[in-house]
Amino acid sequence: MASAWLRDEGSGESATGGTGGDKHDAATEALEKAQAMPPGWLRMTGRMVVLIGGLACFSLGLVLTYQSHVGLGPWDVFHQGLARHLGLSFGTASILVGFCILCSPGRSARGRASPRS
Repeated sequence: MASAWLRDEGSGESATGGTGGDKHDAATEALEKAQAMPPGWLRMTGRMVVLIGGLACFSLGLVLTYQSHVGLGPWDVFHQGLARHLGLSFGTASILVGFCILCSPGRSARGRASPRS
């Protein structure tokens, strides 16, 4: 099936001038698209670069907010209080809280798509 932009509006001919070439046009388009896509490892590398860059921007914003003494969000206040009471750095307290949250069993609703244990 050829894309709409490859067909002339009034006639049944494709933009290349032939008729009945829908299968050929679709196969050609699929082949061109597959050749244009980078390999899997390259796509994953690009996604990881974007992820790390986003986390770095988020961390920079958090550090600037922390150092400005204007105020913090609720979770950051919790991390700051925990750090002060336990003698840890702000970042270490944040990592420990995140690890505890990820490892806690929690009471999540189990549905059809969630794994059963």
